[in-house]
Amino acid sequence: MNLGILFGGNSLEHDISIISAFQLKNKLSKVFNVVMIYCDFEANIYNVSKNKLDDFKKDKNKFKKTRFVNGGIKNKKIDLMVLIGHGENSEDGVFAGLMRFYNICFLGSDIFASSLSIDKWNSYLFLREEIPFINKISYNKNDYINKKEIPFMPAIIKPRFGGSSIGIEICNTKEELDKLLIKELNDYNELIIEPFMNNIEEYTQAVSHNYISKIEVIKKKAYYSFESKYTNDNKFILKDYIVDSKLNELSKKIYKLINASGIIRIDYFKINDRYFVNEINTLPGALASYLFDNFDDVILDEMKYSFNNKVIKYNSLKFLKNSNIQK
Repeated sequence: MNLGILFGGNSLEHDISIISAFQLKNKLSKVFNVVMIYCDFEANIYNVSKNKLDDFKKDKNKFKKTRFVNGGIKNKKIDLMVLIGHGENSEDGVFAGLMRFYNICFLGSDIFASSLSIDKWNSYLFLREEIPFINKISYNKNDYINKKEIPFMPAIIKPRFGGSSIGIEICNTKEELDKLLIKELNDYNELIIEPFMNNIEEYTQAVSHNYISKIEVIKKKAYYSFESKYTNDNKFILKDYIVDSKLNELSKKIYKLINASGIIRIDYFKINDRYFVNEINTLPGALASYLFDNFDDVILDEMKYSFNNKVIKYNSLKFLKNSNIQK
């Protein structure tokens, strides 16, 4: 069985995706023939199955170029593709749409769940009637020109589209606000602004169709920055794991409401003994494998689910092409 891992893409989280893909390869290559498929910033496709993580620090022009064809890549059938893209132009449904276009069965959320979840504003509007969220506002360049009021102070400013760490700024005073808004709007067209609360606990949980992970508790003195997540600068981060049936049910409910597939991760805040959704990640780093004690069982179960549900849809397209309906 050829198991593909598609990663990279034109995203600010491009490098995180590379790390995630190789972490996952280390787990899966003991069982499957893993085909590593890398997409660079210019949408060039490479078969990097023989390359190592350190090779990405060198000349990428030496990578072996390939292209997608119906059912896989040139000269290589892909039985199942695992999507490991983070941020825009990958996690937002682009990778899922690419797999649909080329008739490749994939493990990961489909286009709707992916595009909804990466949009922090629309996911809030879609779910807030049934799922608790912290109040927030959307903000763009026209809002700045029209001097739209920001009701939160201190406030946390983040890109409307993107991951959970990059581009986040904290504004403590009205004096800081103008400079930070100019900086953020210069980098991102649309923002989300929320009240900032220090000394909070963040809870993280992963969910699949039939499994739910343990709950990770992150106690922090400030927001969970990019450096805190992906470097060794974790001196303010204390992690623990708990069991909470209420949070389990909330995570399962979100999974069903957005019609997710594969393994997703949901980040929560806890305020006055209530859980509030921070954001939903449909393609979490390394598929959130560290949150599961039985990750091998989880991913095998999701592979079976992908075959049983997505392959049927693709086969129906082949049936239509060969049927009298088309003649």
